[in-house]
Amino acid sequence: MALIYLDSFQYRDTTNLRKSWNGDPAINTGIYRTGDRSMYSFVGMDDRKKFLFSGYINSVYIGVSFYANSVGFSPYSGGGIIGVGRDSYGVQCMVTADEEGRAEIRRLGTLLAESDPNKILGYTWHYIEAYFYVHDTAGEVKVWVDDELVTEVSGVDTKNQSASGIDSVYLNSPNTTSGGWNAFFNDLYVDSDTRHGPCRVMGYLPYDDGSHVDFTPSTGSDHWAMVDDAVADNDSTYNKGDFVGEKDTYKVLTGPLDAVYGLQIRSTVIKDGELVPARFKHLITQGGDHQGSTLHDCAGSYAIHTDVWDTDPSDSNPWNQTKIESAEFGLEVIQLGTTTTTTV
Repeated sequence: MALIYLDSFQYRDTTNLRKSWNGDPAINTGIYRTGDRSMYSFVGMDDRKKFLFSGYINSVYIGVSFYANSVGFSPYSGGGIIGVGRDSYGVQCMVTADEEGRAEIRRLGTLLAESDPNKILGYTWHYIEAYFYVHDTAGEVKVWVDDELVTEVSGVDTKNQSASGIDSVYLNSPNTTSGGWNAFFNDLYVDSDTRHGPCRVMGYLPYDDGSHVDFTPSTGSDHWAMVDDAVADNDSTYNKGDFVGEKDTYKVLTGPLDAVYGLQIRSTVIKDGELVPARFKHLITQGGDHQGSTLHDCAGSYAIHTDVWDTDPSDSNPWNQTKIESAEFGLEVIQLGTTTTTTV
C-alpha cells in the first residue's frame, strides 16, 4: 500500500461530505487554505469526523492543513487534531495541542510526549503531519508542524483499544467530553508508507468526453456535462451504465502543477433497481485501460467511492500535468443485477 486517501474538500457541500465522513462535519466556504472551501468541525461527542478505510494496518502517515479559530487551545478535554483508531472500538492514539500551543501526543487520555510551546498557533494555517505506529509496547508517533519535526516518542504503548491496528482517521478526534475549539481542515492525505511534507490537494472536474462513451446521459449527448457539477446533484444529471463491460471516461485540465504524489478518482454512485449485485471499477485510460484495484459495490442510495494511483499506471512514473491532461478517468461496469447510475 501507499497513498490510501486524498481529500481537498472541494466540490462538496455538507450533505455530500457526510457520505464519506461519519458524524457531523460541515463544509465552510469562508475559511480555507486551498480552493474555496474547507471541512469545519467542532470537538464533541465520540464517533464524529471519522473516515473509515478498507481493511486495517498497523502504521500510517497523515497530513492535513489545520486552522483553529481560537487564540489558545483547550487542554486535553477538548479532544485531538488528528487521531487514528479501530472503527468498532475507538481512538488508539492522537495528536492534539494545549493552551500554550504545544503539540501533544496522547494515547487517548495519557500524555506520551509534547513539543515546545507556540508550535501550533490560533488563527493560523499549519500543515500538521503525524506518523502513527500502533503497538502495546513498541508504539511510535512522530509529529511535524509546517515540515518541522516538533515531537516524537517510541517504545511506548500507543494501542488504547483491545483490538490492534488502524482502520479509521479522525479529524478533531473525539473523546467523552464536549468542548474544544472550532477547527478547519484542508489538503488531507493518508499514506501507509511515506510522509510527503506540506501538500496541496486539488480537485478537478471533467471538461470533455474521453474515448469511452458507453453510458447513457440523463439528458443531451455530452457525457462529461452530466458529471461536472461543483457539488454532486444526484438524480438531476447523471450517466447510467446498463450492461456489463460498459465504460465511461472523461478528460480534465489541471494547469501547471508542482510534484504530484498521487491521483484519486472520486465518484458518487447508486444502484438503479433492487437486484444485486451491482459492481464497478474506476478506470484510467492512458496507453490502454487500467482498472482500479477495488471492486466497488453499489448501494441503494448514493455513496462515495475512491481509488488512488500513486503513479501513472501506463509506465509507473510520477504523474505530471501532461500525463493527467492526456489521460481519461471514469468507470467500468463489472457486474450488474440491473443498472448502475453514476454522478460525480
